[in-house]
Amino acid sequence: MRHGDNPTNYWWEVIAKDGTRSLFGGSVSSGSPSGGFDSAAVLSDPGSPNGNIGRWMLREVIDTNGNNTKFYYDVVPANATFGPEPAREIYPNHIA
Repeated sequence: MRHGDNPTNYWWEVIAKDGTRSLFGGSVSSGSPSGGFDSAAVLSDPGSPNGNIGRWMLREVIDTNGNNTKFYYDVVPANATFGPEPAREIYPNHIA
């Protein structure tokens, strides 16, 4: 299921057959009851004013008992140049 209202803040929720929910690029624990976009869990186009997202990372897994695991990432500038566009990379930071 897609959440968000435009390509710059979309995030995704996948519900497995057993009811386990996997959230990509957003989290239900982000402060609002319906959850929200987490810019630290996506890789967006740094060279574009619209900031469209190209990669959504796993942000949270919630089992059918309400237990959750959260994944945190670091978005850093790339050490290499790939043409005239700036580049960024995303790495796991920690799991809580």
